[in-house]
Amino acid sequence: MAKKIRDKDTTAINYNETGRECVQVKNEDTDWMVYHLLAQENRIALEALTQKAGLDRDSVADSLDRLDRAFLIERDGTTIRALSVGESMLRCQAKYDNTLPYVFENGVVKAKKN
Repeated sequence: MAKKIRDKDTTAINYNETGRECVQVKNEDTDWMVYHLLAQENRIALEALTQKAGLDRDSVADSLDRLDRAFLIERDGTTIRALSVGESMLRCQAKYDNTLPYVFENGVVKAKKN
């Protein structure tokens, strides 16, 4: 099984079973690939996404954390999906604009409590 060694949280270096370096990938490249795999699916489980990506679970989980912080994906506990552009914009605005009368809670738009 391939293993990953991090280099200053900017690069994932994967080694094959023989211990030889096989690929060096920047996190942005991993995120791009994972996002596009998600965009091809309606919803997908982490295990299935990991298998499709051909990466180890930690690399995919780290990528999902970055994509989540960027308002590009939604996780419901068991599956992951890519957000539409409109959903991404609304979530970003809801997080940073305190004057909005709504919030997002578990994927549902709700009136903000005063």
